[in-house]
Amino acid sequence: MKAMAAELNMLQAQANEYRYEIAQITSELQDVKRKYLEQKKIMQLEKEAQRADQVDTNDPLLRQQHQFAQQQNRFVGGGFNLNAGSTNV
Repeated sequence: MKAMAAELNMLQAQANEYRYEIAQITSELQDVKRKYLEQKKIMQLEKEAQRADQVDTNDPLLRQQHQFAQQQNRFVGGGFNLNAGSTNV
């Protein structure tokens, strides 16, 4: 009986150690995810700033391409034009 109680205590202690390790690894994973998302956001902001810098240059071809892209009608999902006003049928 004492041997079974000792084995039970040993297994409970081992289970508690595993729970602690899982909690620690989960915390580390959350930190890594947070850092990854922060880095991704920084890279996206840098990319957007770089695009804005390219458009702001004095190169007339780039400026013309940017203006053309802005003037084009945009169609998203189902063929509905997002730039055009609503029409009554």
